[in-house]
Amino acid sequence: MDHCWEGYYTCQKRTGRFPSLVYAKKGQGAYDLFFDGYPANNFRFKLNRDRDNNPLLAGITIRIHYRSAVTRAIKVNGVRIKENDWDVNERGPGKIKQTKCGENRYIGV
Repeated sequence: MDHCWEGYYTCQKRTGRFPSLVYAKKGQGAYDLFFDGYPANNFRFKLNRDRDNNPLLAGITIRIHYRSAVTRAIKVNGVRIKENDWDVNERGPGKIKQTKCGENRYIGV
């Protein structure tokens, strides 16, 4: 439903939700997230772990491909998570090791 108009575009009050089911065994490969249009300004991810609720068994890496080189920030419970430390061998931020929630790095193209 179109609740209002912003210039030529409709704005909607309801937040879009796109639940997905993924295999999240720690150390598994990464999932790539692509968009036909521009990505949303905010994302919310939630990982429901195994029955034992063991954080050592579950983990996921998500790669989001952006069309522009704009600064991004990752927050966990409202606290900004610093980008991975610089790795001389990588010539950029260190690789994702799934050691903590919100671990991140930005690779400019």
